[in-house]
Amino acid sequence: MAHPKFKISDDSGNTVSVTNNRLAVDSEGGGYTTWVTYGNLAVGTSAVQLSTVADITDAKEILLQASDENGGFIMVGSANTVNAESTVADRIGLRLDSGETLVLALSSFSSIWLEGNSGTQYVNVAYFK
Repeated sequence: MAHPKFKISDDSGNTVSVTNNRLAVDSEGGGYTTWVTYGNLAVGTSAVQLSTVADITDAKEILLQASDENGGFIMVGSANTVNAESTVADRIGLRLDSGETLVLALSSFSSIWLEGNSGTQYVNVAYFK
């Protein structure tokens, strides 16, 4: 039985190429060109804006990783609405426990706020651009 054949075209109507039975794909803008990391950002019990690390506005993805030695957790939110209250119903944002990683498709560090639930927690930060 013959397999049906399809032609795939880009938004200009050009046929997309297949080489060695694989579809050739290139991300828009050529992909990532830079990888930058920052380690051990101290996060206390008051909300802190990630832009205190660096004023990054051209990221393609931002990665946050809670230190594996944290004894508590870190809440990640936006526009200073993050809240790491001990009561679950009062928490706002996404919770990062020790060793967990969060990847955000954001361009600016200033749109990310962090707050620890107790003492000082640490987060490692990286971004692609």
